[in-house]
Amino acid sequence: MSTDKTVAVTNVKCGNFSGQAHLVEGTKPRNKEDLIDLAQQIQQCDSSIQAAASSKLRTILDQMRSLQEQAKKVLEETKRDAELHHAACNFKKIPGKLYYLYRRPSGQTYFSMLSNEEWGASCPHEFLACYKLEYDFTWTLYEDIEKREEDNILISKLINQQFQPSLTYDN
Repeated sequence: MSTDKTVAVTNVKCGNFSGQAHLVEGTKPRNKEDLIDLAQQIQQCDSSIQAAASSKLRTILDQMRSLQEQAKKVLEETKRDAELHHAACNFKKIPGKLYYLYRRPSGQTYFSMLSNEEWGASCPHEFLACYKLEYDFTWTLYEDIEKREEDNILISKLINQQFQPSLTYDN
């Protein structure tokens, strides 16, 4: 096996250690093949350790990318929610209710309690989207409400399982 890398092989030093047994016999001539085998084994271990570290670092890198995407999504949703809260509105918004976003020709956006279906052909402005105001005052696009509610049910189940009192009786 030819390699470009030089591997240092460190042997155990022999000497007179008072009262201790010798770990290796230092008086015998060293077998050249044994040294080559030791060097190859060290090189193989180095490669394996490097491969394991690379694999772990790759996993961490993937997690970092995933977290970065999640952070980007949170920031985008936060910006959208802030913009929606600043849309014109002539009534107090109540969490849990649906609101309909429209745009005037001037570019001003506003919320209405009337859907574009309720307006029918007399809808005065461009309909943009329907949103549900959540109890944490974030907004959920109408198309995403069902998924969010399913997620909320799952989260609620997980929380309830975590906090269930465990009843044990000692006999």
